Amino acid sequence: MKIEIFDFSEYGNKDDRYSDSRIASALEKLGCQTRIRHIGAGSDCHADGRNIWLRYDARTMDDLRFVTDIARKFENENRRVFPSSDAIMNSEDKWLSYLAFVSKGIPAVPSFPVTDIAKAGKTALIKPRPGWGGMGQRLVEDSGLFREFAEFPDTSFFCQPFVSHSRTITVLAAGGIPFIAIEKKTGAKDFRTDEYHGGTARRFDAPKIFVELALRSLSAVGIGAGSVDMIENEGRAEVLEVNSAPGLFYTDIPSFDFALPLAKFAVENCFSR
Repeated sequence: MKIEIFDFSEYGNKDDRYSDSRIASALEKLGCQTRIRHIGAGSDCHADGRNIWLRYDARTMDDLRFVTDIARKFENENRRVFPSSDAIMNSEDKWLSYLAFVSKGIPAVPSFPVTDIAKAGKTALIKPRPGWGGMGQRLVEDSGLFREFAEFPDTSFFCQPFVSHSRTITVLAAGGIPFIAIEKKTGAKDFRTDEYHGGTARRFDAPKIFVELALRSLSAVGIGAGSVDMIENEGRAEVLEVNSAPGLFYTDIPSFDFALPLAKFAVENCFSR
């Protein structure tokens, strides 16, 4: 079986390139032939075969629309695409993810359009609808005085109450089976986890509720494999986001190798149809 990995690499993300190589190696262990193709905005994407794996570092709505349009183009050509165009949009657009969580009764951090920022409470967090790692987020100390709606339009941003929490728990799963839970520390009003401050992520024996929420969240956005970030809010587990193109760069956890279960899921559930 031949599989082409198309990676939207506009930002030269080294972690993504490392992850791509891990996925390609896992696919080759499964007897697949792979080819990695890096693409940027405006690229004319032509596939040679039937099996397409899309990877992406989407940081703006334009990025996300570009990647989704590529997936839809390949689907219209009757190619097998993982993840699907709908799954990419619903998982990577955090506002759409939130709406999916609510529709399925999944507890998630309350989210609002930026124009309704006062509903988020006095201290609010404005987030880009796509993105990761805290990039592009803004902490608003007094939401009642916020007036910069033109700078943060609802089409590109949304907002949440700022929830002070000491850690983020990430569960990676494929095909309804959890692979690993990872704990990352946070601190005070810095919403980034400690891996962005030279710290390390740790393997974590997650309580059952976090594992169940992760599996339900992946299902809610229509993808069978990926990672889910969650926090504890006043003793309650709440979902932050789903990542359909998770990074595979937890080098501080020697046994971490999500590439193989991810590759097995894609081959058995998408490319073998």
